[in-house]
Amino acid sequence: MTMPVLSSQVAAHLWQSTIIAVLVALAASTLLRGCEARVRHAVLLAASLKFLLPIGTLMALGASIGSSVPALAPMPEPIRVVLDQAINAGAPTAVPLTRQAAASAGGVAAVPVLPLLLTAWVTGSLLVLLSWTRQWRQVRRYIRDATRLTTIDEVPVLSSRLMRDHRCEPGLFGVLRPVVLVPAGIADHLTPAELNAVLIHESCHARRRDNLMAAAQSLVEAVFWFHPLVWWLGQRLTEERERACDEAVLGRGVNGEIYARAILSTCRFYVESRFFAVAGVGGANLRRRVEGIVARQTGRRLTQWQRAALTTTAIAVVVTPFALGMMTTVMWAQSGNSFVGLQTSAARGFDVASIKENRSGDSGWRLGPPNKGTESIFNLELRRIVASSFRIQDKMVFGPDWMDSVRYDIEAKGSPTANSPEVWEMMRSLLAERFHLKYHLETRVMPAYVIVVARGGHKLVKGEDGECAAAVKAGQSSCDAIQFLPFGMGIRNMPVAAFAAGVARRLQDRPVVDRTGLDDRYDAQVLWRPDDATPEQLAQIPADRRPPDVNIFEAFEQQAGLRLEARREPIEVLVVDHIQRADEN
Repeated sequence: MTMPVLSSQVAAHLWQSTIIAVLVALAASTLLRGCEARVRHAVLLAASLKFLLPIGTLMALGASIGSSVPALAPMPEPIRVVLDQAINAGAPTAVPLTRQAAASAGGVAAVPVLPLLLTAWVTGSLLVLLSWTRQWRQVRRYIRDATRLTTIDEVPVLSSRLMRDHRCEPGLFGVLRPVVLVPAGIADHLTPAELNAVLIHESCHARRRDNLMAAAQSLVEAVFWFHPLVWWLGQRLTEERERACDEAVLGRGVNGEIYARAILSTCRFYVESRFFAVAGVGGANLRRRVEGIVARQTGRRLTQWQRAALTTTAIAVVVTPFALGMMTTVMWAQSGNSFVGLQTSAARGFDVASIKENRSGDSGWRLGPPNKGTESIFNLELRRIVASSFRIQDKMVFGPDWMDSVRYDIEAKGSPTANSPEVWEMMRSLLAERFHLKYHLETRVMPAYVIVVARGGHKLVKGEDGECAAAVKAGQSSCDAIQFLPFGMGIRNMPVAAFAAGVARRLQDRPVVDRTGLDDRYDAQVLWRPDDATPEQLAQIPADRRPPDVNIFEAFEQQAGLRLEARREPIEVLVVDHIQRADEN
């Protein structure tokens, strides 16, 4: 995954989580204001933990389920591909991502800034973790020094001399096996009834598993330490946690005045604990807490409509992205995710085929278009042969690495009446018979370039009004083509999805998919200037095909009204389970 793609995903996750957290905080302060504190604590904790669960993860899970749904619509009509040059040794086939181009694709800052941001993030997280480690070591010293005092609700109560020396308030320590630690000699400052109230408070923390919840919140703070909303949520969670325990203590029949005096006496003699994942007796707004305790104020239970609203909202937050991921996968699996869609049938075969491994070491290659039942391939890598035969892009084929280093020459002939899709079906049969290909299909959420319509609208010319107007009117299909130019590409009477296939030949680091929603056929030409283009090369290009000084991303938006965006997309891919060198003849 490249830096621009990663940073765009992180930015999207941050603003999505921020919006959800703000909405939840508003709901807790308004709609749930008079409800039980434990309810507000639960919804605020869910909003905080949402930072650890990107919506993309839920969409990916939905996509994996959606990939098992069979396509309900037939694949679109196959498209005829024409390569302008029989041998492509001199034409550029890949465009490296420059800093400017990467920023255009991902909509983010220049690449050198991103490693600095990543370094700063890692440093901040390590500092938080280091602070945790120091606190945990101190807690371990308290526990090792402590002696057994009593038990409260099956939770051990230990007395620590170190806590007394450090004037640390009583608290619940530990996450998986919590214990209540009190400073030695605390009975000298509290009456038996007040001490009992303090211990009941801590046992309520244990029953609610507050230390586990606090540890989860601390993890969020360690990962997103740079986000002020995360720290604000942590403060609100502490307040609601203590109020929830206050309500639980009063619910057990403890006298409010005695309980209030216990809290005030504890705060007078001891310092509030600042350890992470440790629930003490102090904390939150002490004055408001004491006033509420004395008045025996407890929140009201949720009404039926409030419970229904909370349940519906929680389900929607989880189910909606999951459903979107599944629906998107099903939709694009039905409409095809490459310029012709993944084809797998292989019932037809060639009458005769010659296959030889090309060991010339040349980089030039030829992939001739199917013509009257024949196919001619020269010096092409095996992975690209598989991709072309299944009508998908190279990056949608996952198999052994040696498929990229072994090249083949193939001459195959079949029925002269066979059309293009039937010839490609014959190629799939040839791969199964001579290369012993075995495979399966699956949907993977992976980095991709997505073609969308730019803000100002597209600038494409309909095929029926373009160069092929006469052929289209006559019902001919021999005019349509993808054109690979020395410093650009074009389409003639082709769907926009064909542009995606052409771009994938140039930007070879990830698949390219069409999300424009444009169904017609169009004419278009896009020219750009690679970083390594020399003046001598540019001088040899005809004036009408000489590229301006723009990268491929700028060229698509300026010349075609289309935008290339870097995203993670659910894409149906072909996974090679077995393949071997061909049986030559």
